[in-house]
Amino acid sequence: MARCCLTLLALAGLALLAASSPVPRPKGPAGPASAAPRSPLDLLDDHTRTLAPDMADPLPPARHRASPRAAALRNAAVKAASSDPYRLPTSLIPILYQVTMHPQVDKGIFYGATDIYLNVNKATNVIKLHASNDLNIPSVEIFRYNPDFGKYYGYGEAKLMRATAEGLRRITLSQALEPGKHYMIRFQNFAGRLRDDLKGFYLSSYKDASGNTVRLATTQFEPPAARYAFPCFDEPSFKARFKIIIETDLSLYPRSNMPAIRQTMPDLATLRTEFDETLPMSTYLLAWVVSDYSFVANDDNDFLTFGRSNALTEDSAYLSQMVGPEALLKLRDFTGLAYALPKVDQFAIPDFDAGAMENWGLVTYREEYLLETSRTPIRIREFIATTVCHELGHQWTGNLVTLDWWSNTWLNEAFATYFENVICDQIIPEWKLMDKYVTDNVHVGIDHDVVLNQVAMSSPVSTIKEIEDKFDRITYKKGGAVLRMFEHVLGTDVWKKALHRYLSVNAFRNGSPDRLFKAIDAEAKSAGSPLPTTPEKVSFATVAKTWTEQAGVPVLTATRLYTKGAVAFSQQQLYYEKPSDTDFTGNSWYIPIPEPINPKTNKTDNKWGWSLKPVAETKRWLAPGVTNMQMDVDAAASEWLLINPNQIGYYLVNYDVTNWKLLLDALKSTPAAFDASTRTQLIHDALALARAGLLDYNVALPFLEVLRTEREAAPWRAGIEALTFLAGSLTTTDAGYALQVGADPP
Repeated sequence: MARCCLTLLALAGLALLAASSPVPRPKGPAGPASAAPRSPLDLLDDHTRTLAPDMADPLPPARHRASPRAAALRNAAVKAASSDPYRLPTSLIPILYQVTMHPQVDKGIFYGATDIYLNVNKATNVIKLHASNDLNIPSVEIFRYNPDFGKYYGYGEAKLMRATAEGLRRITLSQALEPGKHYMIRFQNFAGRLRDDLKGFYLSSYKDASGNTVRLATTQFEPPAARYAFPCFDEPSFKARFKIIIETDLSLYPRSNMPAIRQTMPDLATLRTEFDETLPMSTYLLAWVVSDYSFVANDDNDFLTFGRSNALTEDSAYLSQMVGPEALLKLRDFTGLAYALPKVDQFAIPDFDAGAMENWGLVTYREEYLLETSRTPIRIREFIATTVCHELGHQWTGNLVTLDWWSNTWLNEAFATYFENVICDQIIPEWKLMDKYVTDNVHVGIDHDVVLNQVAMSSPVSTIKEIEDKFDRITYKKGGAVLRMFEHVLGTDVWKKALHRYLSVNAFRNGSPDRLFKAIDAEAKSAGSPLPTTPEKVSFATVAKTWTEQAGVPVLTATRLYTKGAVAFSQQQLYYEKPSDTDFTGNSWYIPIPEPINPKTNKTDNKWGWSLKPVAETKRWLAPGVTNMQMDVDAAASEWLLINPNQIGYYLVNYDVTNWKLLLDALKSTPAAFDASTRTQLIHDALALARAGLLDYNVALPFLEVLRTEREAAPWRAGIEALTFLAGSLTTTDAGYALQVGADPP
């Protein structure tokens, strides 16, 4: 590892910082199909390989014209915008931006210029884009490309209107833009203040070793906030390439998504840094940081951790540097696609609203979520490692393939939640993250999903406030739990192949739930008979949408028919508070029911391991509207029966009282017969069902007694959550007072 002062590097040249050697890629088979991982660059259309047109003498726009297939996909992704007043129309498609920024960090202001190259789908004399009123934009010019001379020339007059509260602006034109022609919008010499609310292009600071305040400037463009920094089409479906140029004084050094390719000094006090052109990407993933930070690098100098010099050491960056490069390799092997960019920067920002942000090639973190100290507890070290894996997982699901609109935020965040656990568990298995997955994701998702009037994973949004609200526990926690269920329904091999197909087909474009489900359907069919793991004649999309387009948590009621050697299944929606609409009977789902486990089939030497093989193959499905379904089981009346081991399915199971007591007896006598995540599940489900009034507390409370001999963290978390709720419920009662003072309850 190497550590260096960036101020010196600014004067010494690009040397190390311009290095762009690829992330190491071991030889040999890898990926879901045992084939060498593909480079995402192989998936680019020819039109996306071009360089940025020069400002003074631009290249012919045909060289960066969208292919028919890319245009069709993009238009399909944004077709809903025409009827939404908060959305941009699809008549114009940005292809390339050139953005120049000159922050004056000491004064808290910045100056900028932006050129946007456009393709025109439909004639219009109005341009709609995003540019906050916080930007002082003195003028706007429109240029049209003349193929006879190979240059852009002025095209009529343009008038820029004030922005709406959402940052949407109109530019009225004296001449209409024509389909098939190519145009450029130029915004020169606009200015703005470096914000103080941790969004857009904002000002941050820290205290150095002498107690002096040191300023830096950074960006946070998600939820949509690029509009606060420069004029743009600030919606995720408007992907384009970006050419970034940043001018700073010599005490600061800039970094952006791509490596620096050229540095000059326009005057003795200014450093001008030009960055390589990006791959096609959404505006919210653009980023830059201007700071005096130091860095720690891996041996290949392509994975760098940046921080203030009085906080960054090789020890403080050890965890991020150990986990990060390894996570990239494991994500490559999991998806069958190599990381797309030549470098990864990780920045520890002193004040940062989100925990971290997955900007492509330049990931920003709240400082305590990236750097550790000698006093950092293990739980926070886990959080640092999983956060790194979360953000790097986004480099595939979110950056390479981006959600089409914020209604489907789970396409980004649920996959990142899934990867943060799966990938980090492979790197540091002793943390047993997959046991904790049940408490940290499944149970947290359930606790928020039972709230009355909760929204589904996929739900319509329009305003910035509505978009911000999508970054919730339903998106992250329930989403991660549902994806885990999908993997085990399909089997890990089919799941990996489906993800590879989804990413490959939609690389550098936008994804959607339907495109994901289409990829899953295709791989499930190729694995054998049509959809062998889903109900007969039902597509995976039909099954999946009962989970992604409905709110709520199912309770699978499993009533044993002891004399018949069978179990009867029905379903209902879980409520902690009953809905006021008494006519509403609740949602229903396609519930996968695995082969029931009992003492005969439960072999303690065969651990039900995550991502090794399915816990138990899906045997039956309980379809929506089916009120009773029976299944034969090979279990004596005196033997316990377990459904949904390890809580792979995102649902609770409520047994008849006799089976609950058989399970409790087994937990007390032979707890090792159950995996830690299953012990966690039984404690949680029993107490949650009692809270919902579906199970008597006399049956549920004894499950807390098994904690006396429990040595794993996950069951204790479930127990503590249940006890916390009970203690809160008893606060104002005589029994609660007696517990507080240590007296006998009344």
